[in-house]
Amino acid sequence: MEINDKNTNNPSPENQQVLPAAPPPQYYAPPRPPAKRTPVVFDKADSLFAALAVAIGFLFFECILLGGLGIGVVVFFVAAYAGIVLYGLKSKRLAIKKGAPLGVPIVLLLLCFVLFDNPVLAVLNLFFLFFLATLHVMSMFGERDHEKLSKGVVFDFFGGFVGRPFMNLDKLFIIAAKGTKDEKGKKGKRLFLRILLGVLMCVPLLAVILSLLASADFAFESVMKKITDLIGDKVWEYFGKFILGVLAAIPLFGALFAFRYKKKKGALQIPNISGNLDRVIVYTVMSIVCAVYLFFLFVQFDYMFSAFGGRLPGDFIYSEYARRGFFELVAIAAINLGLLLVSYLFTARREGKISKGLKTYLLVLSFVTVIIIASAVSKMGMYMQVYGLTQLRVYTSWFMVLTAVIFVLAIIKIISRKFNAVKVICVFFTAWFLVLNYAGVDALIATYNMAKSEQDKSVSLDVGIFESLSDSVLPQAIGLLGNSDVVARQNIKMILTARYDELQEKNWQAMNVTSMGAKKRLEAKKDEYYIIYDENRYGSPGTDKAMVTRYFPNITEIESCEWYYQPTFSPDFIIAESTGTVFYGYAVLSDEYFNEITREYEWTAQVDFLSEWYMAADYWADIPKNSDFVESQKYTDDQAGGSSPEMILNKSNKRLYFYMDR
Repeated sequence: MEINDKNTNNPSPENQQVLPAAPPPQYYAPPRPPAKRTPVVFDKADSLFAALAVAIGFLFFECILLGGLGIGVVVFFVAAYAGIVLYGLKSKRLAIKKGAPLGVPIVLLLLCFVLFDNPVLAVLNLFFLFFLATLHVMSMFGERDHEKLSKGVVFDFFGGFVGRPFMNLDKLFIIAAKGTKDEKGKKGKRLFLRILLGVLMCVPLLAVILSLLASADFAFESVMKKITDLIGDKVWEYFGKFILGVLAAIPLFGALFAFRYKKKKGALQIPNISGNLDRVIVYTVMSIVCAVYLFFLFVQFDYMFSAFGGRLPGDFIYSEYARRGFFELVAIAAINLGLLLVSYLFTARREGKISKGLKTYLLVLSFVTVIIIASAVSKMGMYMQVYGLTQLRVYTSWFMVLTAVIFVLAIIKIISRKFNAVKVICVFFTAWFLVLNYAGVDALIATYNMAKSEQDKSVSLDVGIFESLSDSVLPQAIGLLGNSDVVARQNIKMILTARYDELQEKNWQAMNVTSMGAKKRLEAKKDEYYIIYDENRYGSPGTDKAMVTRYFPNITEIESCEWYYQPTFSPDFIIAESTGTVFYGYAVLSDEYFNEITREYEWTAQVDFLSEWYMAADYWADIPKNSDFVESQKYTDDQAGGSSPEMILNKSNKRLYFYMDR
């Protein structure tokens, strides 16, 4: 039987069509269920601190921001620490001993607000206090992310003061809306807090709506005014501070919540800086820069180091010599510090160590900077020895010493890798800053300048400096009421009058021991200095004839006078047209002197003398204008001295009117 192995029903291979392969079956993973968010659970400790946070926020505005930098700062920090410690102990997450070392500078800074009155340092102290207090609280909760007194201290601060609070802004709203759990695990509804939260959120909107409605309708405006008068300004004031306190409580509660529950979201880590700068490029830059500095020191050797010998180079004067030294310090120190940090941090290393060549360059750069700073400090010392002390000169000297120490520590760090320069800088800066506070800078300035003027009669005391100094100098200022210079006496009277009025208006939050003592002294001596100003006159009034002869020494015979005086140091001296001290008024001349000047000088009629005497327009407007007014340019020029006065003589009553603006 013959077997036919060909299937006539199938096409031959050459005619067979190859069909595309079917795609592999696709398998779709079933969708994952959304991750369940861990619910935020609060307990009674959180509920308690939520209320305390609002109170702390209220005290911040009441005692500091809208109160003043005095005892109020201490009240706020004591209250804030009491609330935080209570919260930490109740939640059993606080270890007070961990933050003990930071407590020492915090207490010393708080005492500055009780004992001293220095507005400049008070502002710096407040910022430093918040910096230290943030690290202190984080330490007690065990939430420092970096080693203490290391380069991570700044990252700790920003993580605790900014990062964590703002990453947990919702926590206060959640506890207000959902409440806490009781001992049985039942959740409280907190209806009252929820309603209060809604009212608080509605306040800004209501303020806009009510303002628009009051502007649109007179009757509604009258009703709102009556309601406001009935409630009283104080109620509205404290209500506003309460609203601001709620706003401040939101980040405060968020920060403490994060500290308690170990929430790391918002913490800042030190960026990983790898040494990726090519050493050849760095060596080239440093070689050129160091060569320029060495050449500069060689060329300017006499100029830079004259201060060490107490002499001035060339034709320099003290003020110019010292000021140029200071700007050199700022520019060179900033550039060199930048070069030092960039080269040290970013240059490629071998086995984690910087090369000997880079060490040499960094040491040269640091030594040059220290030498220039030392020269600048010496020049500033010369300047202060000649011209006395001011706040700017003292603070500048303090800063120069701080900068020099930082560069010396940098030199030690370059030589010894194990040396912890950051730790020493942190400790030294804190101690040096406290020295600046407790040194009594303003009292030191006043005492030094007064002693210098007494020892060297050729040096005149700048009385105007007392206007910018704090209340600690008032005992010295009161002593100047017996000064032989009539201008100095008048300036002191104006300064003491302004300070007395200022202290009378000062609230308790801004007061301190120094301010309270100054207030008592000024009250006891008020009859000797207090000036009652005329609202229609510009300047302080007086009738002392010595004041006229002080400015116009050639006018020797005066029977009486009336004048108004305004020095340049006054904070009220804001009129743009004036270029300096204003002194105007009249002097009644003696018969003999009047006859003498009318005989020796040629006088012409003058009726339009008010156009240029703009600073005292009200005063001159009261003077009757008639043909008795005469002027003599020659006589005026003879009285001018170092000023450019204007003078008009009334022949009928022998009154010589004068106006001086210099």
